[in-house]
Amino acid sequence: MPLRAELLNLVYDSNDELGCKAEKESLGYNSSRLHPDIYMDELLVGMRTINQVLAHIMKKLDIYDEFKLDTSELYVK
Repeated sequence: MPLRAELLNLVYDSNDELGCKAEKESLGYNSSRLHPDIYMDELLVGMRTINQVLAHIMKKLDIYDEFKLDTSELYVK
């Protein structure tokens, strides 16, 4: 059974906000909603964060302009 919560909400929301959302869920307020892909937003936010941080680190190390991505390593052979 899928977890009907955004995992990032568990991290960032207050106890009161989580309690209200859990109560609404238990009372069936969200039963008519389609279940979203709860992990997609978390994955996208994580990837965007990594891209920003990695670019900053590469600039600090002065290797940003020299880096060339080898796309042949991205695929399983």
